[in-house]
Amino acid sequence: MSSRIAFVFPGQGAYVPGLLAGFPEEYPDVAGMLREIDAVSAGHGHRRISELLLDPRAPRIEELLAGSPESLHLCIFALSLAGAAVCAAEGIHADVLVGHSFGEWAALTLAGVWTPAEAAHLICERDRVCRRTRPRPGGLLAVALGPRRAAHLAAVADDWAVNVAVVNGPGQSVLAGPDAALDDAARLADVLGVRAVRIKAAYPYHSPWMRAAGEEFEEIMHSARARTPRRRVYSPIAGGYVESAEDVRRIGSNHMVQPVDFLAALHALEADGVDWFVECGGKDIVTRLAAEVLPRAVTAAPLARRAGPPAARTALAAVTPSTAPEGNAETSADGGEAPGANVTGTGTGTSPATSGVAAAPAPAASASAPPVADFPPGAPNSPPGPAEAVAAPAPRSPSELESTAAPEGVQTAPAERGGHGADELPPRTELIEVLRATYAERLGYPPDVVTADADLEADLGVDSLRQTEMLTSVYARFGIRPPSEADPVRGQTLADIADLLLELAGGTPAEAS
Repeated sequence: MSSRIAFVFPGQGAYVPGLLAGFPEEYPDVAGMLREIDAVSAGHGHRRISELLLDPRAPRIEELLAGSPESLHLCIFALSLAGAAVCAAEGIHADVLVGHSFGEWAALTLAGVWTPAEAAHLICERDRVCRRTRPRPGGLLAVALGPRRAAHLAAVADDWAVNVAVVNGPGQSVLAGPDAALDDAARLADVLGVRAVRIKAAYPYHSPWMRAAGEEFEEIMHSARARTPRRRVYSPIAGGYVESAEDVRRIGSNHMVQPVDFLAALHALEADGVDWFVECGGKDIVTRLAAEVLPRAVTAAPLARRAGPPAARTALAAVTPSTAPEGNAETSADGGEAPGANVTGTGTGTSPATSGVAAAPAPAASASAPPVADFPPGAPNSPPGPAEAVAAPAPRSPSELESTAAPEGVQTAPAERGGHGADELPPRTELIEVLRATYAERLGYPPDVVTADADLEADLGVDSLRQTEMLTSVYARFGIRPPSEADPVRGQTLADIADLLLELAGGTPAEAS
């Protein structure tokens, strides 16, 4: 049987400033879409998203979250439409459209349910409702636990405030709740040696805390126009395929409150013959998840990093699913295997050979450090998460929770950082070279790509979870105690990290250089 292609669309966190620089000139549909959404954004009193997506100097995600989540969400939506337009222009077409959380807006739009302008208007209305009805400050916390253990962790932290919002994989879940309760959950996870990272999201999506917003937005959804999908859409919110306009309205009405079982969605797609996953949005969040869960998945992410149209075309060159994939690999925007992609299949571990297309050389794999799976952000959209997992009897103490072993294959944080055997911290110039070599090896990139001033997230595709994982290793290597609170701006480049290490070690960058 021929392989089937899914276009997948990410949710919260899938934004990189200036990611579409150079695309409007080469892809007219991208230019037209940006103009259309710019007009809607301006009509709602927000800034033009083209200013954010075409200029690498535009505000980073942290700044948009704090001041303009509306613009951020429109950017995430527009990036997904842009990625799909690039795929279409390059002759890549999907058999099914699938959104992760907030990504369902893009999937339904591309299926013809709304025009881009209609969807953008609804997204703006959704954010207006969220601002007006917002509960106490809250958000999302990714944890390296399956749903049952994540529910136990939530119950110990605060079983009335925290819930399992997203199930991403057998060992990846997302909790939602107020900030204070999530902070307690994160501290508890740290004590247990479980990775926990806050997701860059404005609200505690997929939780009862969003019920007031959901009820008000339900009225808007029922009065808004919605067409029957003209293309096949699998909705993780509905737990199945979307067949009618009424299905669409139910999804839109419930998406801020219902949990998301994306793991079940991946298995359902696999059962239906889908083994190619092309991520059409910013970064490679969802394709990494697919590669982690499905051994036979082959993935491509043309907008994985800020590398321009040529890199996007290279990433798509291998997408010719005429036969079933032999293994599990991910093609990123540099044309090689995506840095950190898990290769767990029993076949060749590379994309199938493409007739008439020369495969780009894959970066060397790291021999010293296993790849790290990333937590895709959880945001509005979801099928009913496994109710039995959320409602499962939960232990009431940290010691009881600690007796539940972490799932096999989940890396836990080291019990101690630094100490005996730590390397001596070298001068700044030498330290930067050490960091370049370390990051190049862990990411699978040639060393000349990993420069001192390259933006780790935008240029190299290192998201917050992988950065946390890698920084933990660096701190341990040099025997440095991590700061109690991370400043995201301090870790944008390897030069930033070198300066931070030197300061934490008790010197200044100038003294150590």
